Amino acid sequence: MEEVYYPWGGDFTPCNPNGCVAVVLLNIEYTPNNKVAIFGPLKTENIGVEKIVANVISNPNIRYIVVCGEDIRGHRSGESLLSLHKNGIDKQNKIINAPGAIPYIENINNEAIDRFQKQIEIINLIGENDKENIDKTWMTKE
Repeated sequence: MEEVYYPWGGDFTPCNPNGCVAVVLLNIEYTPNNKVAIFGPLKTENIGVEKIVANVISNPNIRYIVVCGEDIRGHRSGESLLSLHKNGIDKQNKIINAPGAIPYIENINNEAIDRFQKQIEIINLIGENDKENIDKTWMTKE
């Protein structure tokens, strides 16, 4: 993968570059321990999703993304990330079956999306806000 994707910046906290888990936060205050590779909020179903894909595929150690908290009304960014992982994009760069208002991927190519789909397993905890339950889920992946 070309280095053109990294770093993309954004609102995230890098922790352990050798960690295999990234944690995506939806409307939730949560700080995992320093064993995760990276964590941060996801607010939009387009640029936000693109930044997650670009930054996650830049670290081949990351194999899991935990998506937790309450999805953002209107944007539905968490569900859009899940849809991208499962379905990819259509010819108009729209995330297939994404419920967000404007779920279009404009700044990353199909190769990056394909790599994301193959590299990552998503752990869907949308709706989960309990830190203990979230920790139990990702700590089994270390």
